[in-house]
Amino acid sequence: MIFFKTILKKLISKLPDRFQKNIYLAWFNLKKLPSLFEWPMDMTDLIVSPKAQELRLIGFLKIHNEASSGNLERVLRHMKKFCDEIVVCDCQSSDNSVEIARKFTEHILREPNDFKNELFAKQKMLIYTLKLNPDWIVWLDADEVFDRGGELYGIRNLCLEGDKKGIDGFSFLEYNLWRDREHYRVDEFWGKGWYVRLWKNNGALEFEDKLGLHNLQYPKGLKKIKKTNIKVIHYGFSNPKLIEDKYQMYKKLGQSGYLLDRFKNEKNIRLKPFNVCWFPLSILS
Repeated sequence: MIFFKTILKKLISKLPDRFQKNIYLAWFNLKKLPSLFEWPMDMTDLIVSPKAQELRLIGFLKIHNEASSGNLERVLRHMKKFCDEIVVCDCQSSDNSVEIARKFTEHILREPNDFKNELFAKQKMLIYTLKLNPDWIVWLDADEVFDRGGELYGIRNLCLEGDKKGIDGFSFLEYNLWRDREHYRVDEFWGKGWYVRLWKNNGALEFEDKLGLHNLQYPKGLKKIKKTNIKVIHYGFSNPKLIEDKYQMYKKLGQSGYLLDRFKNEKNIRLKPFNVCWFPLSILS
């Protein structure tokens, strides 16, 4: 199956960009069709339930050279607001990322920096995390944070709702800040990225044994996944240099055609203003 997908992507990459775009968008929408009719769970409570405070929630974070950008300090300060512990996997950082991480957690693993092999590193992280006896596990990338409501009350309340209603996973829409921190991108794929960030420790969690880019980024074993209206704020494209860096990274990893060019092609770009009230309080202090 992997060999077939690789050959198919190579064939598609030889088509004109407009055909590549339409094929990928059609395939993306076809896969997401069942979830189009699902309404996200509205987290309107403005306080954390006492029972939600009793849950054991462990943060899950993989990093590589995130110190100078300010990403690492921001995300760790953010996660400390709602996590009981944080597990960090450092992938051969050459800066002071590990030193910064030690200010927030004692749970630091070391793995090679191999993006195509990232699920193997995540499986090792998961095994370690499960030994800390979490009720729930929450995953972010270093250049992401949840919105203000998520930080204040939403994430822990979701765990409680999941326990009450038999939900063992929650997915969140990613808001990609574009070129600055005042706008986010919504055209094509940019406004459709739902990712399962919150996982219940149901005894069946395990990452796929798979190489390559863009694999399933959450563990297998989740039986009932629900959308939530808590936002994930992604800083990865929030200035021109970051966009160029992402482009070069994916190019080096073998990405090509429309899937690569979309990082720079802004011909039909659509942006929306990003409300400053969505930013969590931890990054404003």
